[in-house]
Amino acid sequence: MSYNIKELLKLPDEEKIALADLLYNSVNDDDFDKEEETKPWYEDERFVSELDKEFEAWKKGEAKGYTIEEVKSFMEDYKAKYRSK
Repeated sequence: MSYNIKELLKLPDEEKIALADLLYNSVNDDDFDKEEETKPWYEDERFVSELDKEFEAWKKGEAKGYTIEEVKSFMEDYKAKYRSK
């Protein structure tokens, strides 16, 4: 399944946090196939190209960046809201 990163970046912060949490949990999942060979992210030309584009947009002020503290806070807030449902 392929996603357009620009569309994902337009999502509300809460949805971005939920996606980040899902991605984090999927990587740290015990069911993850440890023997599966994967190319390192820095060798994936398409991924690196997208990162470069996002970084340039951030430098030009076209995209907002978040500190690690802000991301952690967003995630904690989201988890608290999710658990209360």
